[in-house]
Amino acid sequence: MHLTHNILLGLLAVVFLTSGALKLSGNPKGLQGTRDVNIGDRIARLIGLVEAIAAVGLIYAIRYPEELIGWLAILVLWIAMGVAIYAHSK
Repeated sequence: MHLTHNILLGLLAVVFLTSGALKLSGNPKGLQGTRDVNIGDRIARLIGLVEAIAAVGLIYAIRYPEELIGWLAILVLWIAMGVAIYAHSK
């Protein structure tokens, strides 16, 4: 179970780190999803920064599972994805 947990955390970290990096870089493909729902590029880059920092928190949680940082990273990503679902459903 512990190995599966670490693998899933690692995969999520890679996905969110990649997504955040694309938004931070200003890549048109990375910003296209936010542009489709009329979110400005500055806000999209802020979202990318939050995703990237939370991904680093997930990586930290793999190494130090007893620390609170991993749980905070998961909570931040849950909130970010909830806001994304709301924004895309408008």
